[in-house]
Amino acid sequence: MAWIPAKGTLSRRTFLTIIGTATLAVIILAITFIGLLENNEEALSEQRLSDELSFFVSQLDTPEQSRRLTAQYFDIYYQADTQSAMPLPPPFQELSSPFDPENDEITIDGREIQYVVKALPTGKVYAIQDITAMEEAEHLSLLSFAIASLLILLLSLVLGMLSSRYLTRPLTQLTHAINNSKPRHRLNPIETDYSEAELRQIATAFNGFLDETQQHLKRERDLVNMASHELRTPIAIAHGALEIIEMRDNLNAKDKATLQRARQALEEMQQNTTTLLKLSRGKTNDEPMEWESLNKVVRQVIEKLALPASDTARVTVQADADYRIHTNLNMLNMLLNNLLRNALQHSTGQVTIRLSALQIEVLSDTAFQLSASQGNGLGLFIVNMICERLGWELCQPQDHQGVCLLIPQSVAPTGAASQ
Repeated sequence: MAWIPAKGTLSRRTFLTIIGTATLAVIILAITFIGLLENNEEALSEQRLSDELSFFVSQLDTPEQSRRLTAQYFDIYYQADTQSAMPLPPPFQELSSPFDPENDEITIDGREIQYVVKALPTGKVYAIQDITAMEEAEHLSLLSFAIASLLILLLSLVLGMLSSRYLTRPLTQLTHAINNSKPRHRLNPIETDYSEAELRQIATAFNGFLDETQQHLKRERDLVNMASHELRTPIAIAHGALEIIEMRDNLNAKDKATLQRARQALEEMQQNTTTLLKLSRGKTNDEPMEWESLNKVVRQVIEKLALPASDTARVTVQADADYRIHTNLNMLNMLLNNLLRNALQHSTGQVTIRLSALQIEVLSDTAFQLSASQGNGLGLFIVNMICERLGWELCQPQDHQGVCLLIPQSVAPTGAASQ
């Protein structure tokens, strides 16, 4: 129901606590009320019957003769021992014999009757009291109490709903304020002007956490910026040195192959440095989102890697359609570039890039750990940063033979893929 707070919330717990307390109070009150009502009704009726019986016995002037007294609610009959052989007049014939004081109420002709039988030295006295009116009054009292209890429960239901909302409103406001404090270049503190001391303490503690997080993020950005700037100069110097060595043209075939590997490693370092610098500065957010063929992007990444012939032969692309994706193309190129390099460097055998509507898989014949602490850690660090920026999920199969990119938005196929 809409007016009942959702499960697993503090509002629901408060609501159920109020309803449970009210219900328990009504149950205890009902037990107490019914018990008191029964005891009072029984004591009053027995007292009235006992008084009438005592008065009747005191007025017996001829104990050897039977006598009867009839009133509005009482009917008393005295039967002398000398006339015990005579049957009792109605309705005294309905009374059980022997008399049981624990079960002294019977129904005669639709009327509730309370009776008592008392033995005298000269005979027996049978007393009947009509307690129908008292029973009806008791039932009316119970009905009134039931209606009052129902009203109390309904009122507690409404008060529970309103109270749960009122009591948890400040906490809900604090929760919304915390949810709105999303990681940005600047983490704004939340308000602490709550009237409740506990909420003020929570808000103050959270602001302290935000301040420490802000300082940590600032140190991390400063470190990445500084490292990126410091690396650009030696990379440029190394590039120049390699070009000079190549211009001298006095290298044999093996030296030229070594020089080519050094150039590829240097270009990879330069690309990683540039990517880190962009990600740390948040410049990638300013780049436009475009629709492009995913198959085409993958082929371009493979071509731009300028892989040796042995590595190129290891790469296979599988797709049952020509998928189009709407994303930041520069970041997608960086992502695929680092994943493919990581798979080629840290696995053996064939590397398969499998494209589908909701994921991109880079699979290998052998297993390797998807960990930034092993192998090409910087590349995987960049991959994770790009996935976070794009809102994608990076995972690995249980056999560790590759990685998967889970894309939350649909990728539209435009036709059969051409390999």
